[in-house]
Amino acid sequence: MKVQGIWKQSGVGRFAAMLLALVAVLGFSTPVFAEGVPTSNNNEVTITKTLQGATTALPTGQEFTFTFTPLFLNGEDGAATAEETPTIDAKTITIGTGNGNFIMKKVNGATTTLTKNLKFDVTQGLTFPHAGVYGWTVVETDGGVENVSYSKAS
Repeated sequence: MKVQGIWKQSGVGRFAAMLLALVAVLGFSTPVFAEGVPTSNNNEVTITKTLQGATTALPTGQEFTFTFTPLFLNGEDGAATAEETPTIDAKTITIGTGNGNFIMKKVNGATTTLTKNLKFDVTQGLTFPHAGVYGWTVVETDGGVENVSYSKAS
């Protein structure tokens, strides 16, 4: 996954607009799999996590963590180098059958699909050295959970 942000600074403050163009398939060994499609609205980024599997095998709450690595967007006008790009801390979402661990639940026979959104302000706590185009590679971290394989897609 790649996150691309365009950041503009004025004399009185910073205006930020986040553009995302990313799709990732986050695969799981049987019986579950998940996929996320991040979107953005100004400074807020949303990663939608979907977990699907046999109803009896889904966890009550499973954490999934996403890391953000600075990226140089070669060929982009005004692109900042990876060294100039601020670090975004890892973000974690908990999804499962437990109370509050999903926003949508769909049961189809013996299969259940759960959905939950991870939302955060991408600019919170960040300082940008200058106006420009900043990018990050987003990767789901391998949580080491037995019978779950994590995507290495970025």
